[in-house]
Amino acid sequence: MSFSSEVASAFGFLVTDHGFRFVDCPGYRAGERVEFQKNPLTIGFGWYKGEVDVDFSLALEYASNHKIFRPYLSRTFQLREVAVRQNPDAFASWATRKDLGGFVTRAEQAAPYLRACAEIMRQYCIPILDGDLSQLEKITMERKK
Repeated sequence: MSFSSEVASAFGFLVTDHGFRFVDCPGYRAGERVEFQKNPLTIGFGWYKGEVDVDFSLALEYASNHKIFRPYLSRTFQLREVAVRQNPDAFASWATRKDLGGFVTRAEQAAPYLRACAEIMRQYCIPILDGDLSQLEKITMERKK
């Protein structure tokens, strides 16, 4: 399977349960990228130089008229950042796995990590997925300090 297919398989619940739209980004310049979009939120999945990233980002148009999010401040939030704020051990079960093999060089290697991230997202991010961005607002306010 391709990286795009692995992401679609692990995170299909974003479409069926939360109304996101899956977007493949085949022309992405640095590595591979796919997204799930539901305005104003984009959930991005990147695979570049052996690492897989999962992040939330807010549309520039949305941030430009928002009292907390601003166009020139970071509007991107890592899944790890969101989950660990709620539970410092959110990624602990993943870190203790014996089959961690270093850099991800094949899409099949990304699959277990993507499945773990999907479970973490289901556990800690449902309000965000349903449009409640207050967790992201809190993170933004803390970043300003």
